[in-house]
Amino acid sequence: MSLDPSALSVASRTLRDYLSDTITPLAKSQIKMDFPRRAIESVDDDQQYVNLFFYRVIRDGYPSGGTTDDPLYVRIHCLITAIGADVTDDDLGTTITAGENDLRLMGEIMTGFHRVPVHNVQDDSGETITQMQVVPLNLSLDDINRLWSTQGDLPYRISVGYELALIPLPLESQVERSQRVGFLGATVGADSDIKELTEEGFDVETKSPVPSVTVVDTDKTLWVPVIALVAESGELVYTMSVQSSEDDIDLKVMVAGDSASDVTLVWDIWNEISGWEEEVESKVVNPFSVTLDPDDFDDAEAETVTIDAIETKGQVMVTAHRKVTLVTGETHVLKSNKLLLSVYEGDS
Repeated sequence: MSLDPSALSVASRTLRDYLSDTITPLAKSQIKMDFPRRAIESVDDDQQYVNLFFYRVIRDGYPSGGTTDDPLYVRIHCLITAIGADVTDDDLGTTITAGENDLRLMGEIMTGFHRVPVHNVQDDSGETITQMQVVPLNLSLDDINRLWSTQGDLPYRISVGYELALIPLPLESQVERSQRVGFLGATVGADSDIKELTEEGFDVETKSPVPSVTVVDTDKTLWVPVIALVAESGELVYTMSVQSSEDDIDLKVMVAGDSASDVTLVWDIWNEISGWEEEVESKVVNPFSVTLDPDDFDDAEAETVTIDAIETKGQVMVTAHRKVTLVTGETHVLKSNKLLLSVYEGDS
């Protein structure tokens, strides 16, 4: 009787499918998922193979409390072993040994995961539920010896360890939470004279955090845009607050990145009745520069985002999305830092 797929098996298939697409001569049937001894003993001597040995599952992220609605997040440790074979070139009369083919296979595997460390994990309907990051593990000689000693007298083959993080059990999206909160700061000190709170408050000044100088490295394939709001004071900030009104809200957004690339500004809106509405609207823009400097910028280069009037208290979250096509042919969305606008009712 066959078992239904689990998040662990779906993640392992995602890993196998990527390796099959990355290592050109290998079909999926040549990428095995077994313990090393049985995998090596079952292969054909004239074919190249790779084996995925999943040997450890670690709980991470949210604890498995009985009252939580969130999935259980885990990390999976995998030992990838190259199983090369001797290959003779009849035209040249030379032979590439199994040992050298082991190194060629391992080189392609490590290069592939270095170039594309993040992969989409999809459910049976093809919908992307989560993203899995493939992180290299620095296995010591003791670690390798303990793993390989479980395989009996089998000679060691070159292997490398990776961690798959984070995998949700069951395979589902994280539960929606309440509204996001902007940053507020206050200085508090001891005072023996307790003051009564007046309608005007204590006249404590608060200030949004100011972005630091950021340079986007656009030489990297997976560069991520950086954004900031231009406040009425002319400063760059990450959060702002405005009073609710019947007028539309115009936000000035500075976008840093490759000016020759398209970046999509996307905004989500929250209100106390319907909660968060994601990607209400969007606008395609081009970054003004690779550098975001709060002390050296021209707000004339800012992109204007117009938000429909919000007449009650609410929030708006703005992010910049950049789409890239991976070597696997998949489209991956890279998301910038978040900007938060809080809308309040009445006087501030």
